[in-house]
Amino acid sequence: MGPSGRAVLLIGVLSLVLLPGTPLVQATLLVPQPGVPPEEPAKPTTRKLTIEDLEKLVAKNPTSVPAHELLGLAYLTKGDPVKATETFRRIEAVAPKSPRGPYLVGVGLRAQNKPDEARRAFETALVVAPGSAEALAQLVSMDLAAGHPDVALERVKAQISQAPNAAGLYQVLGRTHEARREPGPAESAFRKAIELDPRSASAYSDLVRLYAATGRVDDALTTVAEGLKVSPRDAGLLFTAGTLHERKGNVPEARDAYEKALGLNPRLAMAANNLAYLLAEHGGDPDRALELARRAKREAPADPHVSDTLGWILYKRGTYQEALPLLRQSAAALRDPVVQYHLGMAAFKTGDQGTAREALTRALSSPTSFPGRAEAERVLSELK
Repeated sequence: MGPSGRAVLLIGVLSLVLLPGTPLVQATLLVPQPGVPPEEPAKPTTRKLTIEDLEKLVAKNPTSVPAHELLGLAYLTKGDPVKATETFRRIEAVAPKSPRGPYLVGVGLRAQNKPDEARRAFETALVVAPGSAEALAQLVSMDLAAGHPDVALERVKAQISQAPNAAGLYQVLGRTHEARREPGPAESAFRKAIELDPRSASAYSDLVRLYAATGRVDDALTTVAEGLKVSPRDAGLLFTAGTLHERKGNVPEARDAYEKALGLNPRLAMAANNLAYLLAEHGGDPDRALELARRAKREAPADPHVSDTLGWILYKRGTYQEALPLLRQSAAALRDPVVQYHLGMAAFKTGDQGTAREALTRALSSPTSFPGRAEAERVLSELK
């Protein structure tokens, strides 16, 4: 922190936030406190900054890579990849030895649908830093999207030969095997990543996801516990623990994990959503369930699962008219029988018998047993 008394350093992107008509970026700043000697550490503070704010910040700090990155990401969020790419190119100029500039340029070019130029940018990032997993992941994504899984796999193996101790590259290898539906090699790759970097929460998350996807829920829970030993404050791992416990029917353990995740990150939308649903369905505080569901909706307004949770909680409170449009939104996106059942019940309560009949028929066409199936059968029989 310089002696001038102004904030000159951005230390990380926490999230990008879009409010109607106003692109905002939320960032953590190091800000000097009044009356504190300049040699003492600055106190972090969180602020929401508009693009105009960020442009001014870049003008005052023309060599700050994080400032340029935040501005470029804000342009991307606004839907202006051209200006984003121009901003990211300035990172290449101020930090030519960092892979961050060419990597972000590649991201901007992909957003402009310029795949050849994007590839060259990502390849440049790998020349600068052969262990850059994020640049490699972008190239692999492009290979897979083009229908070239063999090219993707060979690319990863060749890159690992250049940086054999880069744990992140093994994570990309594991994800590539996952995309190729090769769970055995994927598991080995993720285990290698953890061996190289035992404190990598993302490597544990990759392995947990693989186990969960292949039905190895107990192994997934064991791996989550291992990851939390080295990263006990990782909200993502705690959220994953909640989903796994919920999958096994361990409701108290799931609630505890979601509570801990929200304690670390109150804006974690799906943790708020899942906890709200558990509270609503398993005898929790209905007012807190509603508050959590509304919080999730603010953080993830387009997510149909969030709309379903909020709509169902409103239904259970008897506010059927408010619930119905939310449940319509979720049922249009999700064919899950529970979601269709929720819509059918809300439509029935509001007198929309046609929608109720269609939704409940869809729900009951599934052979899957679900909570409320008997009620769905009863109501549908009344409508026929």
